[in-house]
Amino acid sequence: MRKIVAVLAMEHYNHRFWADVKSRLAPHAELQNFTDHDLETQNPSLADALKDADCIFASMITFKSHAEWLRAQVERSHATTVFAFESMPEVMALTKVGSFAPKGTGSGMPESVKKVTKLLVRGRDEDTLYGYLKLLKLMRTLLPLIPDKARDFKNWMQVYAYWLQPISDNIVSMFKLILREYFGAALEVPPLIEIPTMGLYHPDAHLDGTEYFKDIRQFFSWQAKHLRQAWH
Repeated sequence: MRKIVAVLAMEHYNHRFWADVKSRLAPHAELQNFTDHDLETQNPSLADALKDADCIFASMITFKSHAEWLRAQVERSHATTVFAFESMPEVMALTKVGSFAPKGTGSGMPESVKKVTKLLVRGRDEDTLYGYLKLLKLMRTLLPLIPDKARDFKNWMQVYAYWLQPISDNIVSMFKLILREYFGAALEVPPLIEIPTMGLYHPDAHLDGTEYFKDIRQFFSWQAKHLRQAWH
């Protein structure tokens, strides 16, 4: 069974969420998740997990001391695949997704995408990693334009698309995509479930298969139907 280690800041209170993701991935992979508290204390359990990981996923590592310690552990790891998002440049540079790697060996970004990132950072090569963060905001419109020969870069961006819509279904699909593309798992990967940036929520709506209401009209329509059913 493949071992995935997720190092995620600001996830102290999402135990139920990650327990759900772990249980749904359990037949396919062992997922361990850690937070910035483990980075702050330099938790030996995290160091051991990183060393033995097949895949490492990191996000929101924004303190330099955390980034430097994490980098040292990842460099000792035998992990063949590393996804890093929204973090210090030291962490972003650890990205290793097939032939795609921001620095060091690997093919890196397609030339057309490099040109876009240079425009975003006004041509300063030393700021290219910061350009990635700006580029990712444009990702959804760029994905269809990325050629098949840049498959690894496209997968990196697709993984981030799932990560930006953080419900358990999307996170499970995200890890399934990684397992299918980089570890040969024969898994079906469901399409991304869009979460509206604004909407309404009602705790009873999930009984009808509705997670969110996109606008007030959709909510009123559901409410009227719900009340009619309650009266019968």
